[in-house]
Amino acid sequence: MRLMRCGVGRGLVAGSMIVAVTTSALVQAQGAGGEKAVREGSGETASVQAEEEEIVITGSRIKRSSFDTPTPVQVLNRDAITKTGASNMGDLIRVLTANSGSETQAGLGQGSYGGAQFNLRNLGVANTLVLVNGRRMVAYPDNFGVAHGSVFTDVNQIPLAFVERIEIAKGGASAIYGSDAIAGVVNIILRKNFEGVAVSASGFTTDDLDQQEGEVSVIAGVRSDESSIVAQFSYFKRTPLAAQDRGFTKGTMVSGSGKPGRFLLLDADMKSIGLVADPACGAEGTDTVPADGGCLFNYRRFWNMINQEERLLGYVNAEHRVSEAFQVFGELGYAHKQYRATQSPSYPSTAGFPFIPATHPSWPYSTAYPGAIGGVFLGRPFGSYEVEAYSQLVELNGMRAVGGLKGDLDKVGLAGWSWEATATWHMNLVHRGAVDSVLPKYEDAIGACADPTRPELCFTPFYPTEEHPLQNNQQTIDYVNGVMISRLATTLVVGEASLGGPILRLPGGDLAVALGVQARRNKAVSLFSNEANDYEYGYLYGLADWQGRQSVVAGYAELAIPAMPGVELQGAVRAEHYVNRDSTVNPRVAASWALDKTLILPESLGLRLRGSFGTAFRAPNLAQTHQDGTEFVLVDNNGDAPGGQAFLPASVAPNKALKPETSTAFSIGGEVGVETSSAGSVQLDGDFWQYDIRNLIIREDALRIYNACRDDAASEFCERLSGPVAASDTVIDVTYKNQSNLTARGVDFDFRYNVDLGGVGQFTLGTAGSYIISYLVPREDVVDIAVDSDSDGSVEYHTPPDCNEKQCDAAGKRNLNTSGPRSMPRLRARTSVGWQLGGHLLNLAANYISGYQNDGKYKGTTYDDIPPWMTFDLSYRYRLSETVLGRSTQVSVGVTNLLDTDPPYLGTGTVFGYDIFAHDPRGRVMHANLTHKF
Repeated sequence: MRLMRCGVGRGLVAGSMIVAVTTSALVQAQGAGGEKAVREGSGETASVQAEEEEIVITGSRIKRSSFDTPTPVQVLNRDAITKTGASNMGDLIRVLTANSGSETQAGLGQGSYGGAQFNLRNLGVANTLVLVNGRRMVAYPDNFGVAHGSVFTDVNQIPLAFVERIEIAKGGASAIYGSDAIAGVVNIILRKNFEGVAVSASGFTTDDLDQQEGEVSVIAGVRSDESSIVAQFSYFKRTPLAAQDRGFTKGTMVSGSGKPGRFLLLDADMKSIGLVADPACGAEGTDTVPADGGCLFNYRRFWNMINQEERLLGYVNAEHRVSEAFQVFGELGYAHKQYRATQSPSYPSTAGFPFIPATHPSWPYSTAYPGAIGGVFLGRPFGSYEVEAYSQLVELNGMRAVGGLKGDLDKVGLAGWSWEATATWHMNLVHRGAVDSVLPKYEDAIGACADPTRPELCFTPFYPTEEHPLQNNQQTIDYVNGVMISRLATTLVVGEASLGGPILRLPGGDLAVALGVQARRNKAVSLFSNEANDYEYGYLYGLADWQGRQSVVAGYAELAIPAMPGVELQGAVRAEHYVNRDSTVNPRVAASWALDKTLILPESLGLRLRGSFGTAFRAPNLAQTHQDGTEFVLVDNNGDAPGGQAFLPASVAPNKALKPETSTAFSIGGEVGVETSSAGSVQLDGDFWQYDIRNLIIREDALRIYNACRDDAASEFCERLSGPVAASDTVIDVTYKNQSNLTARGVDFDFRYNVDLGGVGQFTLGTAGSYIISYLVPREDVVDIAVDSDSDGSVEYHTPPDCNEKQCDAAGKRNLNTSGPRSMPRLRARTSVGWQLGGHLLNLAANYISGYQNDGKYKGTTYDDIPPWMTFDLSYRYRLSETVLGRSTQVSVGVTNLLDTDPPYLGTGTVFGYDIFAHDPRGRVMHANLTHKF
């Protein structure tokens, strides 16, 4: 299928080569395997052209013969994607300027376990709806909702080699698509019009050769006048990137709990004698160092910033035309992933520290502390000298099936009308295993030291010495450790039907309508090992089995009203009813005005204005309404608890009384195009946007609850703690709740310049970006700043900068202490220069992320600054003539982060030393691709 798109002005249609964030420029045929290359500009976006067949563009349900709609739609085609140097969806997301705060695979340690997701305008990973060929995807089950109550769809299950183009409709779109489309919609269009066989091989490596990725993909298609089938398969493999392979991680990743560890010695009255380190703290091979009576453990050499991963993915599209008015179609998808996340040799205990009696055979403090009857062991069960580092293995299997019927109604007297009915089934299954100590067995193994019948199970927390040579044998290690098994599944079933076509002729064209109904069901099931159900793990604590389902019925209507030449009005409304829960109705209106079609303007000038206003919503997800979860919070007890600081578990309870998040979204913008000469053109696009979100769903802040109780024992928050603040086994009870409003404002912009230089090629220059003006969150969502008093050593709490009594501005901050948003530099931009001559295409791009404030480091009245970061990408592509041996071959090479610029350094008190949500740790990466069509 070929697509046609109109320009904004009479002069632009002939001269423009690119489309950026909006919908106006000449679109040219694109694709690999025999299709013509698209000539596009900055590499940020591009568009496509083909024969005049009406299609549905994201942001509308009405078929059109062009990409022009009142909604700003950013379109990325295969050429644009290739120029970014991305090897997968996660890499592509990082260079999209409208996206911010996503969890991708780089720098997260264990993170989202190989998953990646869109987060348009940093409004939350759950607030961007992702579609494949216009249909919903299932939620990714691993870490389901635990991290922030957020559920996302994993776009890393879709190889870039399968993608024809990606359409991004920005702004609330619940009137068209229903729940989750608060920030916008991303529609991934897969390749389905292809004949022949094409094989593609890609390779990526850092310049130090310490991390590589490779992918091989095959696409094969056959067509006839009535039928077509396209099958695509890919295999992807990634090697890990160790934290110690990057200098900026030095001095980071330090824990106060290690082995050798530290001990809180107690006298006969169970009063503290003092905090002392194991005498062997700092011994060679232990990865520890003494520090103020403690023993610090550096786990840097055990963790990866990028973990090992393999993917085997496949997708099949098929269509058959039974008659001119009746077609059947289907899709089948399969995804298999294995992800291995490294971890330390063992975890510290968060569910309680064991007591070691002075009668233990390895007790080393008898001489120095004769009054001690024992001590609380503040460390890890096993050290790096005892066991090798463990890893978590995550295995995912995803299956997707779509079947449908569609046809035209011309023969029944409804010229231009068409119908479609589809059914979608999509499932993700995840199996995960993680090694951790089992507390009852841990305590039993300590007791075995005093049991002459079980000396082989005696556990020692002390480093072996000549005087006390006892060490843990493999039997003890195997006994104390357990594997927390997680079996997780999510399922989506959708049935929908639609009908649409023209109603009557207006001065500007056909007034068209689209009507539809939909029924869908989400289901999630999580099963865990018995020890997890009983909350017996030392660090991972535990999780309870749970399951839930959500059933929805919906109906929608949309009108496209071309009131006069160049003027189009759009109206849409959708009603959704959640069985046994809430109902919601969301309208949307939009308008566009091509002034060059209604006013007398110079032939070389094209001008279009557009605007939209609508409501949107997101229903509470199944994790928030059904799942019991666990997180860990680092608390400061002012010295009351062992070591002063400790990780405590927070038990996250579901809340079935949650109401949906609701929002209004407003945008206004336009585009202007000028043909500078017969061979050149300039285009400028821009939009102002604003979101107001109400009933914001957040998870309560466990640290805020804990601190309130610690500072005031009579506080009502103390009822949320299972024990005293000084206890190491205290659990903090939190849940989800509807919070007050959030307001975000910003602008998107895009500038393009194109010129044909005649015999020396074509030149393009472009800049695209997004600037966040403000991001106002409720004051209660931002944690007070704890500041040590110089006079008496007590802790004072200050109001954070950019806060008043009601709101705080999260824009331009790292947001470590803010519920909801992630790191939010105000400006993200990408500028590129391109040159094309025949089959040669050269592109140089600059990626810019503005500086922002590190709210993890406070200096009196303000935060530390994180400097801006700029990187350069260079790519070259050569497309051989199809007359060479009658075949089509394309070769591309490139470098991302050409100057090998390190990410801004955040200091030693961080994990990895850089911002994992904003920057990339890999440095210079070289990539190459060879694609050949047989």
